[in-house]
Amino acid sequence: TDPVDEPLILPEIDHNYMGEADGIGGRWSLDTNFRSTVRKADWNTRRLSLKGGYLVPMIADIGLVTTVSASVQADAYHLDGVEVGGQIENNVLETRVIPRLAVESRYPFVRGTEGMQIVLEPVVSAFAAPNTKNPSAIPEEDSVVIELDDTNILSADRIPGLDKVETGQRVAYGLRAGLYGERGGRITAFLGQSYRLPDDGPLSATTDIEQGRSDYVGRLEIVPSKYLDLLYRFRAAEKDAKLLRSELSIGLGPPAFRLEGEYIFIATEASAGLFPDREEVTGSFTSQLTDFWSLGLFSQTDLTENGGTIKHGARVTYEDECFRLEVGFRRDFTRTLDVEEQNVFYVNFVFSNLGNVTNSQN
Repeated sequence: TDPVDEPLILPEIDHNYMGEADGIGGRWSLDTNFRSTVRKADWNTRRLSLKGGYLVPMIADIGLVTTVSASVQADAYHLDGVEVGGQIENNVLETRVIPRLAVESRYPFVRGTEGMQIVLEPVVSAFAAPNTKNPSAIPEEDSVVIELDDTNILSADRIPGLDKVETGQRVAYGLRAGLYGERGGRITAFLGQSYRLPDDGPLSATTDIEQGRSDYVGRLEIVPSKYLDLLYRFRAAEKDAKLLRSELSIGLGPPAFRLEGEYIFIATEASAGLFPDREEVTGSFTSQLTDFWSLGLFSQTDLTENGGTIKHGARVTYEDECFRLEVGFRRDFTRTLDVEEQNVFYVNFVFSNLGNVTNSQN
């Protein structure tokens, strides 16, 4: 059979608004998204999403910092070529409304010593939303890959995109620590976990969102100076502490001659068995030639048994206060049933405060 053709996304509109602080420090927000996806195979979707919310921070006399937020997300989908009751249907309208309440509390402990500041900050977050508010007819086009890590463990919704939304009730907790030198050097660390009430079976069955205790996630950052930084991030299994994800990156040198390297390992268990073990290394070189012009080179390699070079490329970038222009070339060596090795030339315009326009040619 012919592979599903590449989708044409036209248009996609995204707008985020955050109001000014009111008398108690609270802020109103409104996020709006419209996306139309068209395929030759008549599997088409149109989505309108609105999310309104209110957030207010509070600081107690003892130093406890608490943030309370409430939001309501309303989504409407118009679908063609979707399976309903075992049959393919067109002109299907699917809607959902998801209210959410979130509370985060953190208690920073700060101690200053000669030439250094020490910070310890325990943090706890609680989230509540109705269960099973993800209709099966809604496609998961921008919510396919879900990765639990240190950047989203404390987030209200850990699922990327808008097609699938994390519902149910959950508590997340962690500890931040940091050593900050008076000359700008720092060492920071984070360790966290979450506990999810096991009441949202349909969501857990179709994603990597856990029931009960989650895996452990953490981060260690070492930045002795502005010319050297190291970052290690990990995810360890809750049952036996087996490393499911390891990511090590290093940056060396000034902007005029910057070398960066990254190693990443992701076990198949981290994707609920959807993908095999992944082990890759990426190296890059960037040079800030002038205040506005820069040059970049990179190469990415698969270290698994049947791996090899994944891609390498180069780019030239111009950036000022008004816009950013990037012209680049990329050689992709990945081959699948649907994709052959290819050369990609691309031009990317990013206008400040407006958005971006991209054009590529294979």
